[in-house]
Amino acid sequence: MHGLKSVSLVVSLLLVNVAVLVLPSAVPIAAVAETAQNAAAAQKAEAKRLLDQGVQAYQTRQYEAALQSWKHALTIYQAIQDRNGEANVLMNLGVAYGVLWQYDQAATHFQQALLVFQQVNDQNGEAKVLMNLGELYGSQRQNNQAKTYYQQALPIFQQVKDQNGEAFALMGLGNAYLSTSQYDQAKTYYQQALPIFQQIQNRIGEAKVLMNLGEVYLSQSQYSQAITFYRQALPIFQQVKDQNGEAKVLNNLGNTYLYLSQYSQAITFYRQALPIFQQVKDQNGEASALNNLGNVHLLLSQYDQAITYYQQALPRFQQVKDPNGEAKVLMNLGNAHLFLSQYDQAITYYQQALPRFQRIQNHNDKATALMNLGIAYQLLLRYGKAIAYYQQALPIYQQVKDREGEGKALNNIGKLLTQQKQPELAIVFYKQSVNIRETIRQDLRQLPHESQESYTQSVAGTYRSLADLLIQQGRLPEAQAVLELLKLRELRDFTRDAGIDSPGINLANIETTALKAILDRFTTLGNFTGRLAKCQRTNCPDLKTLEAQRDTLNEAVNFELKQQRAVLAKYFSTESATLTPEKLNAEANRIVNAQPGTVLIYPLVLKDKIQFLLALKAGDGAVTFRPIEVPNVSAETLFKTIQTFREQLKSPGDLKVLQATSKQLYDWLIKPLASEIPPDKVRHLVFAPDSTIRYIPLAALYDGKRYLIERYSISTITAASQTNTTETFASLPVNATFLLAMGASTFPNLAPLKNVPAELGAIVQASNVKDTHGIYPGSEFLNLKFDYEALKDHLKNKYRILHIATHGKFKPGRPEDSYLVPGRGDTLTTDRIDQLLNYGISNVHLVVLSACETAVGDRASDGIEIPGISYFFLKNDVKAVLASLWSVNDASTALMMQQFYTQLATGKRTKAEALQTVQHEFIKGKLTAKDAPTRSDVIPQTTAPGRTPAATDFTHPYYWAPFILIGNSL
Repeated sequence: MHGLKSVSLVVSLLLVNVAVLVLPSAVPIAAVAETAQNAAAAQKAEAKRLLDQGVQAYQTRQYEAALQSWKHALTIYQAIQDRNGEANVLMNLGVAYGVLWQYDQAATHFQQALLVFQQVNDQNGEAKVLMNLGELYGSQRQNNQAKTYYQQALPIFQQVKDQNGEAFALMGLGNAYLSTSQYDQAKTYYQQALPIFQQIQNRIGEAKVLMNLGEVYLSQSQYSQAITFYRQALPIFQQVKDQNGEAKVLNNLGNTYLYLSQYSQAITFYRQALPIFQQVKDQNGEASALNNLGNVHLLLSQYDQAITYYQQALPRFQQVKDPNGEAKVLMNLGNAHLFLSQYDQAITYYQQALPRFQRIQNHNDKATALMNLGIAYQLLLRYGKAIAYYQQALPIYQQVKDREGEGKALNNIGKLLTQQKQPELAIVFYKQSVNIRETIRQDLRQLPHESQESYTQSVAGTYRSLADLLIQQGRLPEAQAVLELLKLRELRDFTRDAGIDSPGINLANIETTALKAILDRFTTLGNFTGRLAKCQRTNCPDLKTLEAQRDTLNEAVNFELKQQRAVLAKYFSTESATLTPEKLNAEANRIVNAQPGTVLIYPLVLKDKIQFLLALKAGDGAVTFRPIEVPNVSAETLFKTIQTFREQLKSPGDLKVLQATSKQLYDWLIKPLASEIPPDKVRHLVFAPDSTIRYIPLAALYDGKRYLIERYSISTITAASQTNTTETFASLPVNATFLLAMGASTFPNLAPLKNVPAELGAIVQASNVKDTHGIYPGSEFLNLKFDYEALKDHLKNKYRILHIATHGKFKPGRPEDSYLVPGRGDTLTTDRIDQLLNYGISNVHLVVLSACETAVGDRASDGIEIPGISYFFLKNDVKAVLASLWSVNDASTALMMQQFYTQLATGKRTKAEALQTVQHEFIKGKLTAKDAPTRSDVIPQTTAPGRTPAATDFTHPYYWAPFILIGNSL
């Protein structure tokens, strides 16, 4: 279904009770011992019988029957003035009403019980009621109130020396902080509860804390740690024969592997949990497992199977009277039908889910149902209905402080206004959506599970849509600011570095005023709609009057939109230049003016076209922007062409075939820019690549006669704000510790790199090597001498170049999957690279990674791993990184590196110009295999492992094109 890519769908996925809290009072308390009063003995015995009868009904999930028994018991206890018995029954009634999602009734009974326990001075009972109130408000996501009650219960349990109650109170506080994504605080409380449970040998409490710690790490995307805690909890549940706990852990393990996209393992765990839930007759758990199996198949695009599982889960939630689970399954059924483009059926399910969320006061999921209804109507092109639902959803997300939901709602309204050709208003909503996303500062998987976006475009879609719209409206400095933010957002999400800061997007005062006026109307309408919905459910006598008022409010909203659009259109027709974001404009200015003849190029890959924004020098150190649009080039077509190009570059094969593919990419990516980058005036191109363009060796783009590198020096940046241009390579003083070279030529499980010794020998003037002919003074560490400890120790000597010649992988996906291979010891992961800040990496100007490889990922990876890995060096004040996109011929790499440093050593060329010069000499055949450096008995190998012998010249792009310079090109 293609339409979904234009909107942000909010889904309700993992419906498992992952943070299980069992309170001491969650199971009804036994009756108090009979008093000695003979007159009340019979009544007290009857009350106890009713109490026990209620307990049995509750334990078998017959909640209505339990309520009836306890209500009768309560009447008797009140009649005989047994205050303690009265308080216990009131508390049990509160528990039952809570299970039945009747929150108001539950709160009322808990408050009555609390008062009685306080009157009879039963501190333990008082603390238990406070605990249950905490659980009640936590289940409604009113976490501040939940924390208050847990914090009141904790010192009482400590005072009466009830360690079990104390541990559960600590766990309750942990749960409340977990629900608000305050993971460190949650972890602190769980770690306080754990030793108490262990000390008093409460194995079930211990297991539950371990499971909750697993949930903390799962929420932080630390999957291995989550799995570790789940696997610690699992055998405890098994040892104490708590099958329900065992099933929940298995379910949680399934959730973890679902997040890891290891769907077959997730299915395995869900299928292990399911029969256990069935065996212990936990229909709620059974329904959750079935729902989760539906979610896996939904993610696998197996929609019919997903629907089958959802349809099995639904009656089970209905049977146990779990309206929340029932409503979420209905919403998931709506999602499945939405993906099948069966919009009317999706709407039917969403409309069934909505009143259920309203009844149980689940405000967040109510907003989700409203949002998804808006999406369905938007895909049906029924824009009036769509915006009506978005208007209702937005103020609810704001009220419950769901920032991600709020950002998605703003995005969807922006998209809808774009479709209605109201670009001025659309820009305002897109800007606000971007600013909301910029405040979150967390990886998407750190958000509440219900808010996660698993099926649609990432939040980058909002940035792209906004940048495109600003370009179309001629608001180019603002567009550049958004593109810069997009780069920072992608880096932040890939590297999980919350320290990457960004200033957000400026709204003009007139935009801020317009947005406030519109949102005020939305809020008024949203609040009124809730009142109307309640009246419609009860068919109240004021229904017609309220419906008429709703129509009047709708007219007021539409009038406000129309009026604000007119004001904005008039303003931006003459005043757009006043919105130039000075800070970001200055950063583009700094890149462009770093050396004469430089152009900064931002490509923007959109669904059906490519937009370019060029920053050019405009006299007196100023910068101007030029937009260029290349229509009718879809993101999918571009990606497939790039895949083909990279496949052809894997070996020195048919040059004409490769050049034909390269020319197609040139015609899309460079030819449209020709009028703005004439070679007689422009000599240096600095790209801020977007999406899958990152996989292209731009130097190898071919115009039919010449490669791009023959006309321009080329470099790339992660983002203008992340590029330090204050230091040039030529200005660095050369001393004895100038170059630190480390490499490995032999590996236990990888192909040898036989020319690495020659490569290091050709560039390093090592003081401890006789007759050295290197280029720069420094030190080299080969094979077993190259490990992480040696790297850390020698960085302290303030080297300016770090040259690493070894195997390495830049893998799409999580950055921790990327690595470099030392000659000895464990792989150099990104975590280890990040730690080098403590050992002097900030003194390094240039890092060279001469034998690494980046595979083309899937369509969703977008190549962010390439600048992402370099960022782990650049963030620690390294000025530039030279890396390779694929594992290139060993001998040509040694020659390339020797010649690159030779050109740098002249002091006449920048790093980009040095690389350009060498690549040009390779293309012209001036550097061949006979020129490759040799050392000792190492002979240049011109045949890559497993490939047919290549020619002894290195003119094919396979040899010279993979090397890209990221960061400071000077």
